[in-house]
Amino acid sequence: MRKENDPSIAAYRTFIFEFARRSNFLVAKLVINEHTHTVLFLQAFSDKIGDKLCKRCKIDIDDTSSTAHV
Repeated sequence: MRKENDPSIAAYRTFIFEFARRSNFLVAKLVINEHTHTVLFLQAFSDKIGDKLCKRCKIDIDDTSSTAHV
């Protein structure tokens, strides 16, 4: 059950698409690298969601090689 102050699925989806658009531009312009791109994305979520994503995708944010496949 969703709490009142929790973002909706639509809000997450909107965030993800907007983040992808902006951050992919920064990666293409070499302002940030792929690892930073992934870490910023994960940090945008709560610890619970970020931890689940890291576990599911086998990401160690301290290991740059773990984000090469994301």
